[in-house]
Amino acid sequence: MSDTVVIPNELSPHLRAEFSRRAQNLQMLPAVAIQALDIARNPDCSIREFVSVVERDAKLATDILGMSNSSMFWTGGAPIISLQQSVVRLGFRQ
Repeated sequence: MSDTVVIPNELSPHLRAEFSRRAQNLQMLPAVAIQALDIARNPDCSIREFVSVVERDAKLATDILGMSNSSMFWTGGAPIISLQQSVVRLGFRQ
């Protein structure tokens, strides 16, 4: 059995839609949200790069953690407590 972890490279439609939804509710996007969207559009973006930007905004990071632990995405087991795990669950994919 292999313990290899595949780290996808594309932001999931769910996470992209959440960013878009929040962007529509704001008159002006915070700098962190703008940077996160710019990085997410880059096909060479890594999860670490994305997370390093998102974690600068406590509200955005908390919302992503909450979404990844919601009933829509919960797959059983212990709750996700890391932003990187949340982004993986929500869907950086190849």
